[in-house]
Amino acid sequence: MFDEKKHVAVFIDWDNLMISIAADMGGAAPDIRRIIQRVQEFGTILVARAYAEWQVTSDRLNVYRAGVEPVYCTARSCPAEDTTQCWTFTSRTCRAASASSASCGLA
Repeated sequence: MFDEKKHVAVFIDWDNLMISIAADMGGAAPDIRRIIQRVQEFGTILVARAYAEWQVTSDRLNVYRAGVEPVYCTARSCPAEDTTQCWTFTSRTCRAASASSASCGLA
């Protein structure tokens, strides 16, 4: 029998997510665990990666502890195979997915 449960891939532009949330939410930091919980409502996460220059070690560690693979890249060095045919998770797409940005881990 075919399993109809959906599969999800998560690709996060961490640097831009941090900038967007700080600007839109008064300096707040993203709650990566709540973001992952929100994404899991859409299906089973098969791959989860966050791309950044990772200048703040605690950010990289928090992302890793939430089950997301931190990938080092600069604006010029991100792997093309991961950025094609995927959505970048930002505060804007999170708000589009839910009427309440608090449910996405952004508040």
